[in-house]
Amino acid sequence: MMTRVTKEVSLKAPVEAVWQYLTEREKISKWLLAISTSPNLGEEFKLTAPPKGGWDGTIKCRVLEMEAPHKIAFTWNHNLLAHDTLVTITLKSENGGTRLRLVHEGWDEVSGDVRKHIADHSGGWSDHLKILQQILRRQED
Repeated sequence: MMTRVTKEVSLKAPVEAVWQYLTEREKISKWLLAISTSPNLGEEFKLTAPPKGGWDGTIKCRVLEMEAPHKIAFTWNHNLLAHDTLVTITLKSENGGTRLRLVHEGWDEVSGDVRKHIADHSGGWSDHLKILQQILRRQED
């Protein structure tokens, strides 16, 4: 069974510009979900969306690592998981743009249908990273 979600995308923007989309409240809301506050090391933040299929619409997170402008790691938990998982996003300069790598792991302790949770999150991350790619592509034009 796949025990982690791994996504890699190339973005047409410098690392510093992509970093803003990972750490600034208004920019995060454009590609991911509405967020309560900009992420800061050691602090909690919440992501929210309309409730759907048993999910209450709130994701609770806490920033565990923050190395500007190359790495952010935060917990990820909501009512259907009932256990913290870990999202780590790293940025590397590549061909005048940025290579973003996202790893979402820690599914071992999650309750319920773990395979479905992993598949749902994998699809969700793909969708949201496509939105981020489109936003950064438009800014370049």
